[in-house]
Amino acid sequence: RTPFSLRLRLHYKGAAKLSVNVSIHNGEITMWHKLVVDNFLNTESTGKSIAEGVFELNIITKSTSATVFSKFDQAQGNTTYYFSPEAEAVAIAHKASPCEKPSKTAVGKIIIGDESAFDRHFS
Repeated sequence: RTPFSLRLRLHYKGAAKLSVNVSIHNGEITMWHKLVVDNFLNTESTGKSIAEGVFELNIITKSTSATVFSKFDQAQGNTTYYFSPEAEAVAIAHKASPCEKPSKTAVGKIIIGDESAFDRHFS
């Protein structure tokens, strides 16, 4: 089955609107996630933990499609990790938040995953 995307807008009484892009693949809803890490020491250990999680996920699923990107923001002094929909299990394990699909320029570099992920997600 071919995956497809749609935009959901959630409205809660008395709360702000939340819009997220989700993908539906094999009948399951998936979405992008992001995790912002402020402390440099935490960034190193978090990055290692994320990479190990994606590596294990890719072995279990016999796939290389789970991908995580990272971008360091020098002005803010933090690193943002973006989890592809296929890496959702690792994102949830790291308490990452659902987010809009980032742009190709905002996503940074691939820290783990198949190099074809840029073309797959941002073509």
